[in-house]
Amino acid sequence: MTSQAALELIGVTKEKFIAAGLNLLEEIGLDRFRIEKVAELCRVRSASIYKYFKSSDEFQDALTAGALALLVDVHRDASSNQMGRDALEAFAQLERAYALAHPTLYAVALRAPRGPSAELRLLRQIYMGAATKMLRGYDIPQAVAPEIANCLSAALQGFVNAEITGRGGAGLEFDRNYDRLLDMLDAGARAARRSQGRQPLELVAHR
Repeated sequence: MTSQAALELIGVTKEKFIAAGLNLLEEIGLDRFRIEKVAELCRVRSASIYKYFKSSDEFQDALTAGALALLVDVHRDASSNQMGRDALEAFAQLERAYALAHPTLYAVALRAPRGPSAELRLLRQIYMGAATKMLRGYDIPQAVAPEIANCLSAALQGFVNAEITGRGGAGLEFDRNYDRLLDMLDAGARAARRSQGRQPLELVAHR
């Protein structure tokens, strides 16, 4: 049975399996993806993958983390000098452009984890940190900024997912609606700085 050390000697590492998996996902899509095909691509048996990963779920989460790391890198390159609407639009344009260029990897990056992955949790925090940083020009109270960032990124992801899956129109209609979406997100961010969020219903009822 091939050991991990033997695999490393022939250049088959954990990182190579992840890179091969991401390349395969982009090439054939999520529906046709099989772990066995990753092993074939690396010219080893499927069992070799489990020298590095405890289960197929752990390997899938490693692929999710790899795809999310690529998306995080996209936002890391964004200009830090932009504020307000300009920062919002820059963040949204980067997200949309990446998703349209790499639809499968974008879907993988946003999928739910299958297990307790510390790497994936950290990457999600970094991603949401970039979304929160994008809002700094709106003077949103620090206590609610992460919640507002989550709402805005969820709306953006929903639109982009509709576009890459072909739901709800195409071409010019998507471009027009994208501009409308940015107008709505900008208005929502401006409104958020005036609100700390809704009070619990029981507190409102006793007023």
